[in-house]
Amino acid sequence: MYERVNERVSVVAIFRDTTPIFEPVKFKWKGRERIVQKVGYVYKYKEGQALVHVVSVTDGESFYELLFDSQKLTWTIGRMAVNDSS
Repeated sequence: MYERVNERVSVVAIFRDTTPIFEPVKFKWKGRERIVQKVGYVYKYKEGQALVHVVSVTDGESFYELLFDSQKLTWTIGRMAVNDSS
């Protein structure tokens, strides 16, 4: 089950010429660097004047929704879920 986090996070992302969206490669949260193993769904929505990009990722242990605010140029973990399949 997902739980709300809403905490700022540092993200390294790349832009590929084959996709129209950036791709998070790794992020640092609570002093720990997490390597993105897979990107899931991607969508965007308007919040006031800002366009917010939502990218679902996993580091192999947990699932995260990373939110990029295009007006503030900030990344946030919106919510996360721990992988219970182990």
